[in-house]
Amino acid sequence: MDTLNPSTQPLDQTTPSALSRSLPDESGLPMPTQALRQWTAANRVWPARRDWALRGRRILVFAATFLLTAAASYEMYQVLSVGTMTTLQMMFLVVFTMSFIWIALPFVGGLLGFIT
Repeated sequence: MDTLNPSTQPLDQTTPSALSRSLPDESGLPMPTQALRQWTAANRVWPARRDWALRGRRILVFAATFLLTAAASYEMYQVLSVGTMTTLQMMFLVVFTMSFIWIALPFVGGLLGFIT
């Protein structure tokens, strides 16, 4: 590429580039030393949540994902099973179901996270 554009000069490392000038100046923050081999409940960072509320949300996410996947898989089965299901159609249905779960789980989790 240098032979196509001989007028380009190498970047000078002493002058800031356009990208680094658009960033704020660095500011260091203190980082206290932590003992990683021992832990006590007083050192907990996350607030304690009720276990039943968290379990209920997880059950809701998985139940909604299961219902969406079951409905979509049933509809795809109805499309594929005009006559008898061939091996290729069964494999396609399995791949479709796995792909739908792959997409439905983060969708439902994101939707419920956005709502709550």
